[in-house]
Amino acid sequence: MINIIIEIWGDGASSGMANAPGGWGAVIKIDGEFHHQLGGGDLSTTNNIMEMKAIMCGIESVLTMLTILNDPKGHDIEVISDSRYVVGPFKEKWISKWRSYEWRKSMNSAIMRPNAELWKEFDNLVMAISDGNAITWRQVKGHIGIVENEMCDQIAGVEKEKFRLLASNIKIAKLLEEL
Repeated sequence: MINIIIEIWGDGASSGMANAPGGWGAVIKIDGEFHHQLGGGDLSTTNNIMEMKAIMCGIESVLTMLTILNDPKGHDIEVISDSRYVVGPFKEKWISKWRSYEWRKSMNSAIMRPNAELWKEFDNLVMAISDGNAITWRQVKGHIGIVENEMCDQIAGVEKEKFRLLASNIKIAKLLEEL
């Protein structure tokens, strides 16, 4: 088993409105070298969801890579984002309280935490990658020239634009059907 240092960088982008097209980007570095990048998006989303998806897909990618290498444990993994929404729950350990509240806003509340189902999925991914690995969380300031953050932002922006164009094409197709 070789101890490798893995960085998972992520960023999300949306049109600024709820339920609008958005994109996400992730960059994976291994032992300080760029390994691969990922991107995707959705036709109807929010910026917070895209921020979450960037890191979640990065974690899924790393889990797959470690499984293929048959070397899933003993690594140092750092998750980096400019989103406090993504980093805070894990770095500050809020997620364990949310889990104990069964993803509700508080113990006695019937109101679910925003994006509760996605947080559950995210938490499961983090538990999977944390099993046998040292994981740390870091929030960076966005848009200040950090290469990896800028790469993720650029990927997220391109993906957002793809999904914006796709949404426009869908609207045009629906209008044409009505003619």
